[in-house]
Formats: sequence, C-alpha cells, structure tokens
Amino acid sequence: MVLRVTATGTQSREGACHASRTDHLEHGLDGCAAGPDASQAGSTTPPGLALPDQQALVASIHEQLLCDYREKALADPLADIRTSMHDAPPEDQAVLSDPTFQQILRQDRTEALRPGAEGWCDECLAASDWDIAPEEVTVHVVWYHSRHDANEPLQAVQRLADRLPSVELRLWEGGHLEAFHRQEELIRDLLTRAGLRPSS
Repeated sequence: MVLRVTATGTQSREGACHASRTDHLEHGLDGCAAGPDASQAGSTTPPGLALPDQQALVASIHEQLLCDYREKALADPLADIRTSMHDAPPEDQAVLSDPTFQQILRQDRTEALRPGAEGWCDECLAASDWDIAPEEVTVHVVWYHSRHDANEPLQAVQRLADRLPSVELRLWEGGHLEAFHRQEELIRDLLTRAGLRPSS
C-alpha cells in the first residue's frame, strides 16, 4: 500500500488561511474561560459551553467564512490564486499563465464548490490538527516534491520526511505547481504500483 503526498496548488495557502482564522476563533473562545470563578482557571471551555459545543461553534463560524469565500471563488475562480501567488517564482508564473492550467483550475473549482462549501470546510478542519504522529504511519510513503517550491520549502518537507518510518522522497526541478507538468508521470506510476500496467 502506498500513501502519496502531493501539493495541489492553492489548497495549502487557502487551507492555512482558513485554519488560521479558525485558530484565532478557538483562542478567542479559550479566553472566555478566564472568568471570575477560579475553578475555571486553565480551562479551555467557556463556562456553560461543553467542549463538543465549542468545537461545533468554531466549525459553524469556519463554515460561514468558507461560504463567503465560495461565492467569491465561483464569481472568479482564478482571483485568489492570482493574488496569493503574485510574487511566485518564474516556474510557477509560467504555469499560472498557461491557458490549459487556467481552464482546468476554473472547471475544477467551479465543480467542487457548486454543491456548497461543506467539503472544503471538512478538508480545512481535518488538515488543521492531525491525530497521528508521523512516526506512527505504517504504510510506505512515496512523496513527490519540487526543489524550488516557495510554498512548502524543501527543508520543511525533509524534516517531516525524516520522521516517517518508510518514505521515498522524489524530487523534481520546478516550483510549487510543477505537478501540472507531471500528471501523466504520476498516473503511470500509480497504475504501475497498483499492478494495472507493466512497469517500463
């Protein structure tokens, strides 16, 4: 079994943004616990609000933020990536200006967000707090990454990879969006590993 870890382009930036907002909300709720009752000292739950309810409240506010984002993204699916990667390195700028990439991204986002923002909310919440340490991953990990990725620097990737018990880190030249040029390679490798086509 192979666990493949890849970057998706803007997901990491958007996810970090929404996770950051949620973190601020969580800290804000934590602060409500410091009331006049000394027994509440050190508590992370506001008085009268159970932890599950607190988490539900954070998730509800988080989802509303994503609903606002959804409306803007449907109106212009490429707006946020143009803004967030305006200072991206030349390798990424070349991908961003590629008409095929723009068409694919526009179609993908429109289709993903058409039903609502719930899926994106679930993804952002799931990515914000892992319940497993890298050392506990039992599957072999094949990790593709780019040497010149400005979003996720190679040094940070290497630190995480070093904690995985079984990992193969495959490095490409290129930037954060290099996977756009490697789709056929990735699909061929996945099919080969699944035994659906002979290796070449």
